[in-house]
Amino acid sequence: MSDEILLFLVKKIPSCVDVFRLSETCTRMARICRDATLWIRVDTRHSNPLSLREFRKLLPWLGERTKSLAIQGFMSTAAAAATPSDKQNLSPSQLNAVARRCPNLEELILQDCFVDASRITVSTLPPTLETLRINSCEFVNTPTRESYFKTLNERVPQLKVLDLRDSPWVTNHSLMAICKIEELREVDLRGSFRMGECFAYTALACRFGFRKVEKLDLRDTTVGDQEAACFSRLPELRQLYLGFTKPVPTASEDAAQSKGVTDKGLRNLCAPSSDPADFESKLEVLSLTNLAGVTDSMLPLVATSLTRLVRYGQGKAS
Repeated sequence: MSDEILLFLVKKIPSCVDVFRLSETCTRMARICRDATLWIRVDTRHSNPLSLREFRKLLPWLGERTKSLAIQGFMSTAAAAATPSDKQNLSPSQLNAVARRCPNLEELILQDCFVDASRITVSTLPPTLETLRINSCEFVNTPTRESYFKTLNERVPQLKVLDLRDSPWVTNHSLMAICKIEELREVDLRGSFRMGECFAYTALACRFGFRKVEKLDLRDTTVGDQEAACFSRLPELRQLYLGFTKPVPTASEDAAQSKGVTDKGLRNLCAPSSDPADFESKLEVLSLTNLAGVTDSMLPLVATSLTRLVRYGQGKAS
């Protein structure tokens, strides 16, 4: 087969790790696997997690054409029960090397990673990022007097998508730091159940920040009626997801469920000002999953107030 056909076949391999291992079979495959088009979107999540040593071998294959990098950690494997040193496959030098070798990197995904926040800070993130996804990661040694994201708006000023799904280490006061990112369009906090702990932080963040946010996912958090009213005032908000899609991870499940949005919160969301005529919502998608406090009696108000709504979900299927 010609090199062109072999390259076509190699592009069908889902894991960049397998491509790297294929390159070690012979000199011809090493040359083909070096093709820059194979290393635009680098995803290690389709294979076993790479150790720090293994990832260092992969680094030289990244380059100027690399736009996306996804790193799979050990938290979902047997190594999650091991010592912290065995769980770590991220280091400051590793991320600094990524920033140097990939000057055009737009997306960074950390999945199931164990992170020592005292060593890996936002200053180690590539400054060119437009999308940052930190999902199901365990962060230790996070700051106690300030948010881990305090300088995120300065380090990655062009960030448009921030995905922090299943991040119980993210505190409610982090909203004060996140809201300062001027270009932010999407915020996903699904499963970060500490959202909603303090109404004051939510109110201030929504009053002075999140000016361009269009999509906000707050499912599986403790956001209640007051917080929902605050988020509904965001000037460009078009998609809002509330409610519960899985058991609430807290010792007092009943207490957490009671903080969910009710008819009162939905009423405030539809008309958050004293005069409903002064409010024009831009909401196009509203999901209220498994919220026992929201009843069908609110449907007429939703229909008359949220005139741009094209999708409304209530119940298990929303």
